[in-house]
Amino acid sequence: STHPTTTNYSQQLRVQYLGRKADDEQRKNKNRNIDFIITKPATSFLLFVNIGFAFLYWNYRISPDTVAKVYSKIVYDYEYYRSFSGATAHFEPIHLAFNCMALYSLGSELEDNQIGSIPFLMYNISLIPITTVLMMCMVTWQMKYNNN
Repeated sequence: STHPTTTNYSQQLRVQYLGRKADDEQRKNKNRNIDFIITKPATSFLLFVNIGFAFLYWNYRISPDTVAKVYSKIVYDYEYYRSFSGATAHFEPIHLAFNCMALYSLGSELEDNQIGSIPFLMYNISLIPITTVLMMCMVTWQMKYNNN
């Protein structure tokens, strides 16, 4: 049979170990967000920009018409800023949530394991004017061939 003080001592060690393990888990959870920002700066930046602009659009009650990618405004009125403002225009919370979830999961994988932070950021930023130009070409083509 075991001695009573030995059992109490082993129980105390177990409680201390479990307590330290719980403290380590809490510390790890607290540091997870900071680790994400440090290890995935491009994804963090893009998430911050999208959420920030969504907040500004909502807070100042900006109409989607003033920031959307509109062919006539970009081509005829030279409002090139719409290329970038339209890319960050998330006026519905569900739209913002799904885009941020996709960015979080794709960005986490690509930035960390595949291409790195700078190429990932450059790729995302370069997609904005590229998609705008493609959209303008498609609208031009549609207007040209649908009028005949």
